[in-house]
Amino acid sequence: FQRLKNYLCYRIAATTQILLFVFIAVLFLNNLDDAKYNGTTFFSVPAMILVLLTIINDGTIMSIAYDKVFPNKRPEAFRIPQLIAVAMTIGLIGVIEAYLVFWSATQRAFLFSAGDFPDLEKSHATCSSMFPDCGSQTFTSCGPVNDANLADPTNGCYQCLEDACQNNLKVLKTCIYLALAMGGQFSVYAARTHKVFFSRRPGYALGLMSTAAQVVNFLLGVYWFIPGSDMSG
Repeated sequence: FQRLKNYLCYRIAATTQILLFVFIAVLFLNNLDDAKYNGTTFFSVPAMILVLLTIINDGTIMSIAYDKVFPNKRPEAFRIPQLIAVAMTIGLIGVIEAYLVFWSATQRAFLFSAGDFPDLEKSHATCSSMFPDCGSQTFTSCGPVNDANLADPTNGCYQCLEDACQNNLKVLKTCIYLALAMGGQFSVYAARTHKVFFSRRPGYALGLMSTAAQVVNFLLGVYWFIPGSDMSG
């Protein structure tokens, strides 16, 4: 019975984290430096992120069936409002963590620096050294770069700047994936106990599956070897 409650709590928390982040991102967030992607500047979460999160989380969810629990001395009962409130709180914390990563990347502060996401000034200097057709025009955001590239697709400098904008955006999406994936995996330890997450050792199956999932997430974040997903490690 306790394993079933732990499963429900983690399932609701993970769903809340993913769906709420995607909902707010699609409606209200702009791409890094307002880069245009598929004709829009709004940040979109690639379908590959949702597919990977679902597949990797399912392995951890199944291992909850073998988690280490202690039987209660009194008969157990579902407290649905309490269960939903706890699960949604855990999910909301995960959403806040993901938005902290998004804010840090777009502002190049706290968790990230300008070296992680080169700004247009640095990219313009790099492209100018490779292409003589850059001219004296400068850009402060990626939107005008996209417009200039569409107006003059043969200009190598504009194409270089556009590639820099899109590469930053692909890396940002990978950072968001890591925030959602690794934060979601860690939340299973908070969902399985009424006290602090380290108050009770997890079952070997749960610990193994969660650790394996984190290793996979880490390797994807660093190398991102899945082609055609508009993301980069």
